[in-house]
Amino acid sequence: MKRELNDVVIIGAGLSGLTLAYLLRDKGLSVKIIEAGDRLGGRIYTHKTKNGELIDLGAAWITNQHKVMLNLIKELEIPLFDQVYGDTAIYEPFGSSAPQLVQLPKSGESTYRIQGGTSVIIDKLASLLRKEDIILNEKVAEIISEEGFIQVNTESGETISSKKVITTLPPNLLVQSIKFSPELPNELVSVCKKTHTWMGESIKVAVTFDSHFWNKTNSSGTIYSNAGPIQEMCEHNDADNKTFILKGFFNNSYSKATSEQRELLVMNQLLKYYGDYKKSMIKFYDKVWSKDELTFCPYESVVIPHQNNGHIIFNESFLEGKLHVSGAETAEYMPGYMEGAIRSTYETMKNLGY
Repeated sequence: MKRELNDVVIIGAGLSGLTLAYLLRDKGLSVKIIEAGDRLGGRIYTHKTKNGELIDLGAAWITNQHKVMLNLIKELEIPLFDQVYGDTAIYEPFGSSAPQLVQLPKSGESTYRIQGGTSVIIDKLASLLRKEDIILNEKVAEIISEEGFIQVNTESGETISSKKVITTLPPNLLVQSIKFSPELPNELVSVCKKTHTWMGESIKVAVTFDSHFWNKTNSSGTIYSNAGPIQEMCEHNDADNKTFILKGFFNNSYSKATSEQRELLVMNQLLKYYGDYKKSMIKFYDKVWSKDELTFCPYESVVIPHQNNGHIIFNESFLEGKLHVSGAETAEYMPGYMEGAIRSTYETMKNLGY
């Protein structure tokens, strides 16, 4: 089905895609966002449990270094609150050594979270756009450059035409999942295939409890372990401290394990630190980002963390100036982070002439 000729079509409704739409609509341009999944946010994912707890199983933390992110949050009037680490941490240097309680160094760097979960910024940006301009559950199959316009074809048979297309997909996923006519330059394809996908190796785990049982003098809700499988963990309570959650990072070597197997490993590790804690436990949650096919695509060769993130080629346009590559991995500063995701949109706006 043919649609009107839009000014811009954006592929991906994560933080970059929605921020781009917000900025472009402010310039008076007509914008459509195409999202393959059934939800907004991409690698921002706030899971709401049946008990009402909010767990950020994707991007979560903001620091004072995230200046552009903080400016956007202020502009959108979104409230923040301080991440709690406490004065001490449970530290496990080796598997053969007993966990110990250590003093955390004083840090002048504050860490914040968004009240109501990180998805609040996604919901706020989406609320400033027209509902009909956000198309969910449409996976892009092919992008064709025609004379005077560019055409996006979806797997379901939709055809959306536009003057320009901006993709915010991770570069490797982009070139591995979408066909282009004419084909993209070999140099761009090569760089994209060797561009690290942020969070591709991440496993986020969280456990909800009915109390703050770790909040006592000889314990801590902050964990650092060289033995694992939990590498880091900290409190993930809500702003008013009425939910009790520990959340952290799990060793990626367990990505092929089942969720039940990961839960057992987490339970056994926490047992070393907290003893008989299970009477306070409610539920275990995890998210293996390498299994999210709308985020991560396996590499064809070895790619190291941050490889080609912010590569200069992402500042160029393609298909006779009608295609731009944006998104967190393309940012020159803090690529991969939420800060990088937003900075990439301003870099793209500049490349578009705004």
